[in-house]
Amino acid sequence: MLGLIAAWREQRATLDPVLVSPAAGSAMERAAADAGWQTTVAPYRGWVSFAERESAARRRLERADTAEQVAALGAVLDTVQPALVIMNTVVTPWAAVAAHERGIHVAWFVREFVDDRAGFLLREGRAATLRHVDALATRVLANSEAVRQSIADVIPPDRVGVAHPVIDLAAVRHATEHRLRVRERHAAASHGAPSTRPGRPAGPRLRIGLVGRVTPEKGHLIAVEALARLVEQGVNAELDIVGGVILPGFDHELRRRARRRGVAERVHLLGEKQRPLEHLALADVSLVPSPREAFGRVTLESLALGLPVVASTRGGAPEIVEHGVSGALVDVSDPAAVADALSLYAHDLALLAEHRAAAADRAQQIIAGPHGAAATIAELEGLIATHPPRPADAPTGADARTSLLAGATPLSPTTRAALHLADHVSTTASRVGRLLRDPRTPLRRRWVVLSGRARRLRERRRAPRG
Repeated sequence: MLGLIAAWREQRATLDPVLVSPAAGSAMERAAADAGWQTTVAPYRGWVSFAERESAARRRLERADTAEQVAALGAVLDTVQPALVIMNTVVTPWAAVAAHERGIHVAWFVREFVDDRAGFLLREGRAATLRHVDALATRVLANSEAVRQSIADVIPPDRVGVAHPVIDLAAVRHATEHRLRVRERHAAASHGAPSTRPGRPAGPRLRIGLVGRVTPEKGHLIAVEALARLVEQGVNAELDIVGGVILPGFDHELRRRARRRGVAERVHLLGEKQRPLEHLALADVSLVPSPREAFGRVTLESLALGLPVVASTRGGAPEIVEHGVSGALVDVSDPAAVADALSLYAHDLALLAEHRAAAADRAQQIIAGPHGAAATIAELEGLIATHPPRPADAPTGADARTSLLAGATPLSPTTRAALHLADHVSTTASRVGRLLRDPRTPLRRRWVVLSGRARRLRERRRAPRG
């Protein structure tokens, strides 16, 4: 979103964006401040839950705080007097509620698949959430045709446009220049040296780049398995993984898998990097093993770097990658299919060069295409130019506000403290229960041992004495 606003400012010098952040010090707030934009803090939370079973006390607390969050955001809008409010996610609706109350246009960007597989649970339920989005927004913009189609059962397609995310072309240029410098240094240092490391097979070489959050749903285990299969085929392949570990301990699981498959020295967990594209640019091919990306910013960045991409046949990737032209689309749940697609690039350098050139061209087509930044900016400008909607003119929006604010009554300090305590007790009991049910945890194993001892003791006591 920051990239889109920056591109918009280049076209309209009088544009004065104000970023509203729920907490001070967020990464987006720092980036906006660095760009010289106004920033302000208005505490708010979402209408989602990250717990499978949220306690009744937590639900009551969240509902009670809704009115305060809407009022805080409304106060910001009263001060700023914006012509347009941009919502950047379906995770929180409160700025849209405040904007609708004041008759301000709302452009609502949906950049995730709106279902439980997105990693969160919608308190209102999927259908109700999307109905509220449709009611409160002047215009809904999905970040891919795949996302647009995924919500078409609730929001009519003619109400939803497509706006591709904007990538940082300056970062792409810097990464490309960095690649040239690294290769020049490597060529000078390796003059007359062996082309492979000691103990490595002298087969075709392939360096694979994978950028993204290190978490199970992103497909990293599939990537490690595909790498192992490549090595078994005689390919001298290595995998560079760039990204922060989201699930604690998952990096250890990746390393264990790599050791079991004999590729530990070939898997490089580089961690989160300030300039990830500089590391990605050093690869021969980019791998995006996530089963279903809403769009795939890394996919587009990879193409812009001139890297062919191996990605999923599902989600937004097929809108970006031309199969057999600028990359390969495969069933990424099948490590053999992923390995076979990568193997083509290792064994056919002419194909690799052809796809690299096509990748850069494809990136330019998408950036300049009908869903690129220029088209999105024109659509937003059109919203601003139209007469602002009034709340009375949109009864469905009024219904959405009424539904979302239902039960939003202030709580006394005593009641609030009691609800927090009840939620803590419920959450702790739920976590302990999950640990006791999970056979992998030491606590579960200890519980089983103690339960077994107690059962045997009871049986001895019940046994007749002879």
